[in-house]
Amino acid sequence: MAMSMAAQKLRWCSPYTGYSNTENFKIEEVVFTSGSTIIQADVVGDSGDVFQLSSEAYLSADGKRYPISKVKNIKLDKPFTMPNSGRMHV
Repeated sequence: MAMSMAAQKLRWCSPYTGYSNTENFKIEEVVFTSGSTIIQADVVGDSGDVFQLSSEAYLSADGKRYPISKVKNIKLDKPFTMPNSGRMHV
């Protein structure tokens, strides 16, 4: 995947995930801008479970790493607790 300087945003909806180290985190959308990689995902787990997404997390495509710079509704490197529903859209 290549982005020219003219490209302001590139959006992937429901991207194929070839590898993930967790089944609890399903990426629904990725937005690439010239300075950031923003993801939206669905997180599932037991009520009260605590999760954390590392600021070292990245997506990989075409041999290049795209560090995740932002996730909606949570902060990287900060724990968040699953609600009673066991599902959280971030």
